[in-house]
Amino acid sequence: MKTIWKIGLLTATGIGLGMLAKLRSSNSDCGCGDHKGEVKRTVGHAGEDCFLPGELTQMKSEIAPKLLRRREQFLKDLAKWGTKEGIIDVSDLLLDRRKLLTKLKAIQKGRIASVGESSHLKKLDRYIKDLEKWGTREGVIDVSNDEKAKKKKERLLSGISKQGRSVTQRFKKKAQTPRQSTKLHKAYEVTQVNIQNTSNKERTVSIWEANRSTPVSLPTPEDVQDLSVVNQTVVENTIHPQGMVFNPANQLIYIANQLTNNVSVVGPGGQLVRVIQLEPSNFPGFNSPVDLTVNTVAESPNFGKVYVVGSVSNTLSIIDLDFRVSESIPVGVRPLSVAFNPATEKVYVTNYVDHSLSIIDTQTLQQEVIDTGKNPLGVAVNPLTGDVYVVNSVDRSVSIIDQFNQLVFLIENAGTRPTHVVFHPKTEQIYVVSTGSDEVIPVNTLDFQVGRPIPVGKSPSRALYNESNDFIYVANREDNSVSVIDTEGQERATIPVKVNNGLALNVTGDLLFTSATGTGTISFVGFTGENSAVIIDGDYEEKRRDFQHNPALVKQVKFILSGEERFNVLKMRDGSATGTASIRSVSFGDYRSPQNFQNVSEVDAFEGAIIDGSNGWEFKIAPLQSITMMVYYHQFDMYTFLPEKARKSVGVEMGNGIPKSWKKAIRKEVQHG
Repeated sequence: MKTIWKIGLLTATGIGLGMLAKLRSSNSDCGCGDHKGEVKRTVGHAGEDCFLPGELTQMKSEIAPKLLRRREQFLKDLAKWGTKEGIIDVSDLLLDRRKLLTKLKAIQKGRIASVGESSHLKKLDRYIKDLEKWGTREGVIDVSNDEKAKKKKERLLSGISKQGRSVTQRFKKKAQTPRQSTKLHKAYEVTQVNIQNTSNKERTVSIWEANRSTPVSLPTPEDVQDLSVVNQTVVENTIHPQGMVFNPANQLIYIANQLTNNVSVVGPGGQLVRVIQLEPSNFPGFNSPVDLTVNTVAESPNFGKVYVVGSVSNTLSIIDLDFRVSESIPVGVRPLSVAFNPATEKVYVTNYVDHSLSIIDTQTLQQEVIDTGKNPLGVAVNPLTGDVYVVNSVDRSVSIIDQFNQLVFLIENAGTRPTHVVFHPKTEQIYVVSTGSDEVIPVNTLDFQVGRPIPVGKSPSRALYNESNDFIYVANREDNSVSVIDTEGQERATIPVKVNNGLALNVTGDLLFTSATGTGTISFVGFTGENSAVIIDGDYEEKRRDFQHNPALVKQVKFILSGEERFNVLKMRDGSATGTASIRSVSFGDYRSPQNFQNVSEVDAFEGAIIDGSNGWEFKIAPLQSITMMVYYHQFDMYTFLPEKARKSVGVEMGNGIPKSWKKAIRKEVQHG
């Protein structure tokens, strides 16, 4: 910009490099009315500065021949680039720049002095400086700002691009930036959006952006009330499934099939990946796998290996990541449960008939056996201390064994017919599943005090801990449900799902897997979409769909918030057809305008923003807060942007912009709502 200004200054002062101008004879009239025999330096109107005859004679003798040879090219340039404001010739192509400057300076020093025109001497001084600074090899520069030329260029625009630009400009010109609501209501359309957070936790809200079908508020792992069955399947060759585990090394689910002597490996979508046959396999149920665990230490060479207990073959089978049975280790009589301890990298197997616990070192495969209470069933580990907890079903007790395989304590009166146990690292409690009393009993691992029983569903059989939300999940066999218990000992949700003994979670904790022994059904429980804790107007989807097909140009957005809590920043996401997006943040620090001490912000930073299918807004809403947004806008009717043939082919109706096929679908939704 600075360069253009300086070039314009040269034109304004009449200091062009006019050596390319038409040369006239020394006795002709230049047309300026002041001097005879002068040559005009620029092409334009009368009154421009001229070369004096003395200058012309000196320059013609040295450089004119070369200039004359270029006269034809000059006329072409003049026809192409000549403007009302004149042209600036900054070319030094015709003559070596240094030689030209030398000659001009020689004129300046002595020869022009004889003419006696000091004003022209000053002009020549300026001319030399300009040539030194602006001389280029590009030649003539067009410095025109002719409005007609600009309009001519604008007329080259056509189609939707041209029409969209004119409509946008018209909307912007109509706005007089009124801040009063009454003026905005008269000048613009307005829509109101109400959002409410019914939870005690801050939530993220996303609106508009219909192309991505973005939920208003995504569920978090704590929103267990929104969990439901997202997939259910009967896996091929799966008969009487029992325990299951999620392998973090390959993101697959391993299911122990009791009556087929094998382990099914299933993908997160429910597809069968592999069936791993266990030995011996001559007779159905001879191995009878019932439970399994996995090495979860990522730094270990055995990371991802799966350990399966055969309740009839009395073995522990080890499956590597190539789906091969690498080892089969004899253990006690009727092993029923198995757990991996990441603190010691040992595997613990409860032997129901032997009243014992087999401890296998996963590095050396050496085994040690210690006594427990009567008929041990479930086993759990404390990854913080390495302690092991064994549920003795007949004794109604829990044996606590340290990392050195020593019995350190026996907790008595641990429920009625206890079957399983799980450790909670945040509360440092174990939760004992009391099948006979339909309860889960918390026990403090620091002082071994038994807490108040927590009611769950009928015949609970198994439990696991979800580190993503610190909740305990309990499988209820007779209810076909899973109870979710929080850290306060309250049942947060009950998920209806077919379940028996199989219960597993993925790494992120947002997908739960269950197995139902009787039907052979494998269920996937997860989040399907919206967060029920955040409520938005019932007609929001209709508005969003309308803006998707008929974009809106925003003037202002008014935010009215309940309470004193404010959100400071709103993110505007501008998407593109290629999937990329740019993020622009709008700060609310300068827009607070209290009305009757209300929490109100009238935000002008939204002016010019587009609401359509690819653009969206994201912000935080405080716990138990309500937000009302008043959006002032002009809306494009996409009907006006389509040629007549295109309107007919897609079935777009005048004044609505929504294809007829979509409107039929909407009517069906309403009728069957």
